[in-house]
Amino acid sequence: MLTFFSLIALTSAAVIPANITAIDADATFSAPASTAISPSLPSNGQYQFPHLIIPVDRNDSENAPGTQYTAEISTTKTTIFQFDIPCTPEYTGKVCDLVFMFPYKDDIKAVEKYEWSGLEAQEYSHGGISFALLSEEVNQATTYANMPKATVVFPLQQLKPGSSNYFGSGPCDSSHRLAISATGVGIFYLKMFQSQEVGAPQGLFLIPRH
Repeated sequence: MLTFFSLIALTSAAVIPANITAIDADATFSAPASTAISPSLPSNGQYQFPHLIIPVDRNDSENAPGTQYTAEISTTKTTIFQFDIPCTPEYTGKVCDLVFMFPYKDDIKAVEKYEWSGLEAQEYSHGGISFALLSEEVNQATTYANMPKATVVFPLQQLKPGSSNYFGSGPCDSSHRLAISATGVGIFYLKMFQSQEVGAPQGLFLIPRH
């Protein structure tokens, strides 16, 4: 059970997807819902990218797509990001932040540019991304039908190009793999290649505090 991660409590503005059941969690510490910090990864290389990225589809619930390089997020498409946390001094005993990085399209040079429904649709529908901590790790056979239940749902995250969303923090515990789901709320669509491109990283990362 991934009960070790202390999270931000649910906010009244968060809309929970139908396939997710939230629990009441006492947050021992928190992170801001979003920041104006431009997307950038630590220069010391101390961060983790997801080792599995599994996009599952409510309308094709028995299909197991396996791991991909591209996340797809909407009201019917959920992407699961899974992290392995190293057992090294850079992580042991530290606090890790979950950060979703969303660069300007024009800054993306090395990989495919993302597809996004845009600010207007997001704001009109009070939409965004609902991230959740899953109760178990996932694998190549994971489908929408058999994906683990969520133990905690984070506050709704609205995207803004050129910014980073810090939405959860907890101990960097190498004894567990960390599985995070991302589902769209409202009029929301995002298709994004997970990338560590210098100057324009995009996607979900786990970063230890120093």
